[in-house]
Amino acid sequence: MYEIEFSVKAAKTYLNLPKKFREKIDKKLNLLAENPYMKYNNAKPLKEMSSCYRLRIGDWRIIYEVINNKLKIYVIKIGLRKEVYKQ
Repeated sequence: MYEIEFSVKAAKTYLNLPKKFREKIDKKLNLLAENPYMKYNNAKPLKEMSSCYRLRIGDWRIIYEVINNKLKIYVIKIGLRKEVYKQ
């Protein structure tokens, strides 16, 4: 099972979300920790960054990187679809 780690920015966003939505995110991230490459989890690789993926939860997106040699999933960014892909 993979370990989930948040960037400082992603952690701040996560903590400011409503509790019900955080529970949804937790459920998806727990599934992701079991198998980060599962297809039915609304996760897709990003074209711009080869090692990064996006996880879709409604209008929200979670950008993360899978670090296989450390069995870690590093959550880079959490945000609305229209904002999350901006640098």
